[in-house]
Amino acid sequence: MMEDLSDYTIMRKGLIQHEQYPEFPKQIGHFLAKTLFYTSDLAMDPFEKKKNVQKFTNPELCKITEDLVYTDPFYNAETNAYNPELEEDVKALWGNNELKLEVAELKKIFMTKAEALLHGDLHTGSIFVTKEKTKVIDPEFAYYGPMGYDVGALIANFLLNYNAQEGLDRTEEEKKATRDYLAQSVVDIWETFEHEFRNYWYHEKEDGFFNERLLKDYQDRYMKEVFEDTIGVAGLELIRRTIGLAHVADQESIQDPTRRALAERASLQLGEKLIMKRKEIGSIRNLVEFVANQTAVKA
Repeated sequence: MMEDLSDYTIMRKGLIQHEQYPEFPKQIGHFLAKTLFYTSDLAMDPFEKKKNVQKFTNPELCKITEDLVYTDPFYNAETNAYNPELEEDVKALWGNNELKLEVAELKKIFMTKAEALLHGDLHTGSIFVTKEKTKVIDPEFAYYGPMGYDVGALIANFLLNYNAQEGLDRTEEEKKATRDYLAQSVVDIWETFEHEFRNYWYHEKEDGFFNERLLKDYQDRYMKEVFEDTIGVAGLELIRRTIGLAHVADQESIQDPTRRALAERASLQLGEKLIMKRKEIGSIRNLVEFVANQTAVKA
């Protein structure tokens, strides 16, 4: 069965052309909440959930992620490729043992935390959009893993486009308008996801263990952990898309290597900070303020 998507655009291409998609954040937030909640232990029968974990085991493609996201960018691996103007930045990153300890912790989470059925490669190149509609494609990396992986990878791709504004030949007003749109989209994606996820949980989960107050407190604790995983993955994605094997056109389309390095350096620095401070940021609005402050310092 096939569907005609000729009216749709790959989202990455649209964002590079400074298009805006007002319905997307709520649509993708709903998609994330529904797919992640209803494939998790919070919604599924425990026996069926464990059967699903076996059914969707995906060791070959998980190994690709483990290497290209969690391992290779953090040492002098043959798969890495980066702008020569980043040489000193890259060497400093490779020598940062505190950072690498946190990356090792995030890798352990990816390999062991079978929370929900993930898309596994959810970024703006895997999404078709119009101004009104959204289609998610390319789920071949799907497996059971930490919910924050899908959410964090998507948010990072908005931040990659945000940082790419550094190297573009546009007015400061134009850059600010694009950044404001991207930042608000990041907020709306997370807030829609969290609201819908909590709503499904509140109405679908029947458990005599929880009274209403206890359920609210546990939801807060649960979502805090998902948020920390999300921020950590976003940091990893920013780094690996800059110095790893698979780059993104948001940054690569900047032809001048010196100007491109402005964007790429911003992504490396932001990626490191998100990994290191993922347990401190606390909320999605704090995240976008954190990103905006970093940009203001550079300006």
